[in-house]
Amino acid sequence: MRFIPIALLAWAWLQESAHPLDPGLVVISPQLMKNDLYYLAGDDLEGRCAGFPGNDRATEFIASRFRAAGLKPVGDRDDRGRPTYYQHFTFRNNELKTRNCAGLLEGSDPVLKEEIVILGAHHDHVGRLGQHRAGQIGKAAPDDDLWNGADDNGSGTTALLAVVSAFGAAGVRPKRSILFMTFSAEEWGLLGSRHYVEHPLLPLEKTVTMVNMDMVGRTDEEGVAGAYALDTVAGDIYSPILERAAKRAGLDLDINRHFGGGSDHISFFNKGVPILGFSERGPCPDYHRVSDHADKIAYETMAKIARTAAHVVYDLADVEESPRRNADYKRPAPRASAKPRLGVYLQSVEGDALKALGLEPGQGALAVTGFAEGSVAQEAGLKESDIIVGFNGESFDAEQPREKLIEGLDRVIRGEPAPLVVLRDGRRTTLNITWPSTGDDAKAKALIEKLPQEGDFALEKEIADLGEDAEARVRRLPEPIRERVLSGIAVRRHADRLERNWRSRWYEVRKPDGQADGHLKLAVLRGAKEGEPLSIEAEGTHLGGYSRITSRCARDSRLTILDYVLEKNGERRASPHEHPEGKDEVNAFTVLLIAGADPSFFQGTLCDLLPQGGRPRITLRSAGPEEIVHRDQKIECRKIGIVEEHAGGRTVTKTAWVNASGVVVRVEGPEQILELSSKEAVQGRNK
Repeated sequence: MRFIPIALLAWAWLQESAHPLDPGLVVISPQLMKNDLYYLAGDDLEGRCAGFPGNDRATEFIASRFRAAGLKPVGDRDDRGRPTYYQHFTFRNNELKTRNCAGLLEGSDPVLKEEIVILGAHHDHVGRLGQHRAGQIGKAAPDDDLWNGADDNGSGTTALLAVVSAFGAAGVRPKRSILFMTFSAEEWGLLGSRHYVEHPLLPLEKTVTMVNMDMVGRTDEEGVAGAYALDTVAGDIYSPILERAAKRAGLDLDINRHFGGGSDHISFFNKGVPILGFSERGPCPDYHRVSDHADKIAYETMAKIARTAAHVVYDLADVEESPRRNADYKRPAPRASAKPRLGVYLQSVEGDALKALGLEPGQGALAVTGFAEGSVAQEAGLKESDIIVGFNGESFDAEQPREKLIEGLDRVIRGEPAPLVVLRDGRRTTLNITWPSTGDDAKAKALIEKLPQEGDFALEKEIADLGEDAEARVRRLPEPIRERVLSGIAVRRHADRLERNWRSRWYEVRKPDGQADGHLKLAVLRGAKEGEPLSIEAEGTHLGGYSRITSRCARDSRLTILDYVLEKNGERRASPHEHPEGKDEVNAFTVLLIAGADPSFFQGTLCDLLPQGGRPRITLRSAGPEEIVHRDQKIECRKIGIVEEHAGGRTVTKTAWVNASGVVVRVEGPEQILELSSKEAVQGRNK
């Protein structure tokens, strides 16, 4: 046997693991991304709405970064005939002007450099109050009328700029050319990418891949992200490249081999270009709301996504075999949503265009600019350029037309026609749209028909466990049944959207007279897989000694307890399905923790929390906003009334205060007061 020197083995390993781009990747740091995103999502850029000054300032920043990295301008020519980094276009009946950004890194191979790999992200969002009403969800806050769009899609743009910086720092050129692009007016219906594929700056037939990054800033687990559309390329070229890149970056990827959600990659896919996308893994509860701020971004994970994308783009531009579209790939039909969707791209009709429609004062309208695949509205006869002025019996508000449309969709009963009122060629037309019933919708209908007039807690739980499939039918139920079932649906929805690990929150325990009585540590963890239960852990000096409680709750509409263990002063005192003293308080806390800051949650009765129909029965009632003082700081909270009905007819009344970030700050009861012991009450952070 021949022995190979260790130094030679190490050298060989280093050569195998080295990558031409590695020297440049050191510039991709969480701090770099934080600096860029705080600017892009800052108030000075006013939400980057296409057609408005904040969007133009964003493109100037992007172009400056392209220039600094040495990218070649390939956009429209300026008044001196020189190419720029901009591709201009108009929209909304030519009323508004905006621009894409494009910078080219030319390939090194004399032949292959004619082929192009595109890395793209949209840089626009929905602006400030009134700028893009069709895209703004929720209302402006008293002190905030900007939809900053940190995650959507300041995060994708920031990640793209980090990749650009890495290529510039490394000074490398793969065989093929790479076109770095940011698109405008994505929020208006993919208008920027649609304009590009109709007016490409470089030959579209030579474009071998479009890699897209849209919303890569949030995660429910550090170091985990998503990738999609791997099957759109022939020969499974993406998989090994993606696997190697993610491993180098220390990123875990949830792979969706099929098509991703609606974003700019669709425009390229429709033109025959294979696509690949990166996305965050986890929910963005601030989607299209004023609360989508830069302080909520997971910068460590986003940096790993950027490093992964950098390696992927380089390797796709350098691979021997040219990527090409998988001719056998068919985009799967989208999974039926529990809530009906029209499947249309909309623009808010504003200004003189709105006045010209001749509507009543204060009424709004939405213009149809395109359709998603399988659009039920298109199948019902809706056409591009139609103006929607009413839906399901309601006209639109001029300030928030999209909100009224969403409210109308929430009331749709599957199997029953819903009228859509449109203006077409100046004439008013009504289209009746009927969404087909789903299996769970049919179950909800049958269960509701069985409900007695006074209600039935067991049947109500069955209905609530069907979730959003039952919601529209439930809204027709009388009070208080409707309130109880809707509250149960909210419980399930919130439980499914929890972060994987809320980490720990510490509370000081005091007696009603203010005397210290110990501490309490709480943690709520959600299982990784769909349907896995919640784990609730509580420990501390309370309940008359040192106690540790571990329980698991089903992610159903009543947080049904599956297992429960109480250890008190080192002695095991209870086991699953037993009902010891003190158990109820943990459940009430769990309810509050899961409730978050959604006011609609605090309006119902959560019954049968214990197995086999036992008690307690917890009723939550929102008492409105109230300012409290915590650690010498004033905090705006929502005051919640809690009524606990325990076994034996005992009733306990408590009051809780929950801040705007969903953190329970204080709970006052007849025997104890619990108060958050860290500054997270003010900052809205988990400890």
